[in-house]
Amino acid sequence: MDAKDARGVGGVGESTRAVAERVRRAWEQIADRLPPPAPWRVRTTGVADEAGVAAVEHRVRDEFGVSLPPDLLALWRLDAVHAGDWLPPEGTCTLVLPEETLALREFMLGLAADEDPDDPQWPDRFTEDLLPIASSPGGDSLVVRLRPDEYHGNVHFWDHEVWGLGVPLWPSVAAMLDDAASALLTGGPALGWHVANGGDQPLVVPLLNARNQLEDWGQGPGSVPRPLPGG
Repeated sequence: MDAKDARGVGGVGESTRAVAERVRRAWEQIADRLPPPAPWRVRTTGVADEAGVAAVEHRVRDEFGVSLPPDLLALWRLDAVHAGDWLPPEGTCTLVLPEETLALREFMLGLAADEDPDDPQWPDRFTEDLLPIASSPGGDSLVVRLRPDEYHGNVHFWDHEVWGLGVPLWPSVAAMLDDAASALLTGGPALGWHVANGGDQPLVVPLLNARNQLEDWGQGPGSVPRPLPGG
């Protein structure tokens, strides 16, 4: 994998403002294809969440000497983000709130520490340079790499039963959102970057209901989206 293609935000020299706009635009496109959430499924961010964001920023800077990826910060600072299960590849991962991500990370590190060092999977256990940004009820997660190297900001699928990172699903959080938005708008596959770089997750397509709203992600022919009003 070409290191420059696996780096964090999207283009070299992309400004923080441009990143925030890219994230906002992709999220709005995604939201147009999601069913209306129940009130408890809407996460309204704002000043109250800045303490949680600041806590994660401080921890990451203290441990690794780097800032959080700006696209992750931009996602966390969006208002009224749908907290349903809309993320590929399995359509079961829900975004984790900033104030919850450190606790989830500590929980996953604790599970790894409790494992037998003689287990063949021990070298591939969950490590401190991973930050969960979404989780599923079954225990799988989407994680962002924090270590300050060429893979900083990559998004990986973490299988709680089969440890190890493998090829990133996306080179960045912004790329994750762009990929989901493109698939939802066109009916085409998501995870093309991952597959092109030798990843083992298959391409997935959005499965839409009669109201043109996402129900799941699956393999094989997807639903052909109807144009959005005014689109």
